[in-house]
Amino acid sequence: MEQNSTKNGKINALMEATLNKLSQMVDTETVIGEPMVMSPKLTLIPISKTSFGFASGGSDFSKKDNPHIHFGGGSGAGVTVTPLGFLSIANETEVTYIPLTPGNAASPVEGVIAGLPDMVEKFKDMFAKKKEETPADAE
Repeated sequence: MEQNSTKNGKINALMEATLNKLSQMVDTETVIGEPMVMSPKLTLIPISKTSFGFASGGSDFSKKDNPHIHFGGGSGAGVTVTPLGFLSIANETEVTYIPLTPGNAASPVEGVIAGLPDMVEKFKDMFAKKKEETPADAE
């Protein structure tokens, strides 16, 4: 009975160590990123999707003729972070979602490329408004 609890303790310790490392890698800032202040009137917040998997196992190699307890175990985890888009906050009141993969883009890179024209237009509009405000400030 004591041997069984020792083996269970080793498996539990193995699983706990893996889960602790996994929780260090994935936190809420992985899904909702740090706000990026692009200008006083525009803030972008990255949005991502996270997926993770976890596996653990162990085995007892003891034999009847060997009094020593043998134990083998392993665990592993994998994490995937996929960027989805940005929350755009303009003028502190206008919130829009800008997807990185509009439609059925084959890859995130294609989605970023497809989303670039919208981003460029937003930046052009932002800088055009800034230029319009500059002469009024000079008076």
